[in-house]
Amino acid sequence: MAAAPSSMAQFIARLNLTRLLNPKLSSAVARQVDKSLQDRCKVRLRNAAPITSPDKISFLKVCWEKLPIEKDIFFVYLDFLLYLLEELNDKPDMFPALMSKKKFYFQNLQKARNLDIQLKKHNVETLLLSGKRVSYIDAADARKKIQMIDRISIAIYGKTEFFDLMPTGERSIFLAGKAEIDKLMKEFS
Repeated sequence: MAAAPSSMAQFIARLNLTRLLNPKLSSAVARQVDKSLQDRCKVRLRNAAPITSPDKISFLKVCWEKLPIEKDIFFVYLDFLLYLLEELNDKPDMFPALMSKKKFYFQNLQKARNLDIQLKKHNVETLLLSGKRVSYIDAADARKKIQMIDRISIAIYGKTEFFDLMPTGERSIFLAGKAEIDKLMKEFS
C-alpha cells in the first residue's frame, strides 16, 4: 500500500532537509563522529534547536573529541547534550552550567528520597490534605543523567563536583580526575 502524496510531503518536511547545519558543526561531525553514525547525527542536529553559538559549537566539538562514546550509546549522549545546550546560556566555560544541572538532579533525588520517607509514614491522600506537594521524580533517570554529566565533565574539564545530599547547606568538593574519585570511593568503603 503506497503512502498518500500529502503524507509523504508531510514526512519529508519533518526531516528538515532544507535546514543547513552550521559549517563548523558539519565539519566537526565529519572529522570526529564515527562514519556509520554521521548521517543519523546530522538528522538529530537538524531536528534539534539550532546551534549557532560559537561556545556551544566548541563545546560539542570538544565532547566528540575528548569523550569516548561507544556506538550503542552515542545517540543517548548526543540527545542529552542537545537537551543541555538548548537549556544552557552561551558561556565559554560550560563547567558551571553542567554542575548547576547536576545539582538540580541531586536536589530532585533528595526530594524523591524525602517523599519515600513520608510515604512510609502516611498515604498520598494524607500528604495532599496536609498541603504537601507530591510529585513524581524518576530517580533512575536522574542518577543516569548525573553519571552522564560526570563523565562529560571529567572527560572535558578533568574534574567534577560532589554534592552532599544532606539537607543542610550547599557543600561541594572538586574531584579532578578518576584517581581522586577512586580515592574518595575507597574512603567510603
